[in-house]
Amino acid sequence: MKAPALLAVGAVVAAAVLVGGTAAATQSLQAAGVKVCVTKKGVVVGASTKGKCPKKTKKRSIATRGPVGPRGATGARGATGAAGSATAYGHVLGSGPSLGAASPSVAAVRRAPGMAVGNYCISFKTPISRARLNSAVVSSTWFSVVATPATTLGGFFCNADELGVFTLVRDSGAATNTDFTFIVP
Repeated sequence: MKAPALLAVGAVVAAAVLVGGTAAATQSLQAAGVKVCVTKKGVVVGASTKGKCPKKTKKRSIATRGPVGPRGATGARGATGAAGSATAYGHVLGSGPSLGAASPSVAAVRRAPGMAVGNYCISFKTPISRARLNSAVVSSTWFSVVATPATTLGGFFCNADELGVFTLVRDSGAATNTDFTFIVP
């Protein structure tokens, strides 16, 4: 088609959207496109009320969606995001216990005094408020974990400035040593 014909076709599509309503036009465009009658010179003419094109014109479908093209190249890596707002975070390897990856503010992890299984005390290099420690989030893939105020954790005592974590088997509720991740907001 020539440029004037494309402009005429565009005008017909715009009119269809205005006259037929946005929803109807959108459904028509997505389903089968818009049918128009075009002369040999590229002029768009109206169809009969039955949808038939006049003699010496051809019915054309415009605004149809073609096949999906090949996937494009991967874009460039985005800029590094701003520093997070977590006070402390870390991953504890429960069998040790030892720290896996952790923020610089985490000092150490140890078993709670007198407790052999599933009880951990996490200490920090600088004091963290009790309110922040009480709002810590702790998670594990296969086991239930509970972060509680350190002074009341399962009947044993961590220091007041430590985060206490108690790990349990989900089905039985029995204490267990397991890896877990924690975040102190």
